[in-house]
Amino acid sequence: MIRVLLMNDHPAVRESLLGVLASVEDVEVVEAPDRPPVDAPGAAAMADPVAADPAATEGPAGPGDSALLDPPSPAGGNGPPGAAGVDVVVIDVGVDLARTLENVQHVRDRFGAVRIIAMTAMPNPIAADRLRQVGVEAVLDKTGPLEPIIRAIRGRP
Repeated sequence: MIRVLLMNDHPAVRESLLGVLASVEDVEVVEAPDRPPVDAPGAAAMADPVAADPAATEGPAGPGDSALLDPPSPAGGNGPPGAAGVDVVVIDVGVDLARTLENVQHVRDRFGAVRIIAMTAMPNPIAADRLRQVGVEAVLDKTGPLEPIIRAIRGRP
């Protein structure tokens, strides 16, 4: 079983992924929280760019940061490579590439050897290269079909 953590703050994309992945036999979504506390450390790291104004006191914090704070318990069985029972993290690439790179580093710090797949609505070869340099395995277009995401989660090109 491939254990997947979703880090995506767009409800339609998250719900679509959850729905599709729920029907994939060898994939289990271990956590896809709706919203961490706004004042949680790192909660702003996945915030909506409009709400990312430093003067804002609240706004839509992206899911996934709560998962970084409170990861799922380690799974039994084969012992997945991630420190918290996560094999793959699917992370959203935000408008702010630097923030996305920070999120990738947080994932690495928290989950170690976990595989990271990035999804973007604005494919950019320079950003994709930079993400790959920091260890992202695949950068996929989230406006396209979901089959490439499933293949990437399974570790297939």
